[in-house]
Amino acid sequence: MTTLIGLSLTPTVPLLFLAVAPRTVKWLMVGWLAAVVVLTPPLAAIVSFRAISISQIAASAAVLATVEVWLRRERGYSLLADTVPGALGLLVAVGIGLPAASLVHDLPATLALMAAIAGCQLAIAVALGGGVNPRALLGRIGQRTPPEQLS
Repeated sequence: MTTLIGLSLTPTVPLLFLAVAPRTVKWLMVGWLAAVVVLTPPLAAIVSFRAISISQIAASAAVLATVEVWLRRERGYSLLADTVPGALGLLVAVGIGLPAASLVHDLPATLALMAAIAGCQLAIAVALGGGVNPRALLGRIGQRTPPEQLS
C-alpha cells in the first residue's frame, strides 16, 4: 500500500512547486514527517512493529488528499483521475500474474511471463486512456520557443 501511495505522490511533488508556493510545499512535507513521528508511538502499543507502516499510510493518504485538492483548485488537474488507468492495469496484471507465477519453474519462462504481464498492464492502462501520448508529447516539445527568441 505504501508503494502505491508513493508512486502516486512521487511525480507530484515537482508539480506542487509549480502550482503552489514553495513555502507551502515545504510545510506540507514537514507536516507529513511530523504526522508519522507523532502517530507511530501510540500505534506501536497496539500493532507493534507495523506502527510505522500504518502511520506512513495514514499520513500519506492525508497528504495525497491535500495534494489532490490543491492541484484541482490551482491547475484544474486531478491526480487521482490520472492514476485510475494505471491502477486498474496493475490490479488486473497482479490478478493474472500471481496465479500464473506458480505455473512457471525456470528462468526463461519466468522472464517471458514477466514480459507478458507487463505488456498486459501497459495495454490496459493505455486502453483506458492512461499513460503519455507520444505524439502529443513530441508536439508540445516542438512548440517550445527557443530561449534566444524570448528576448
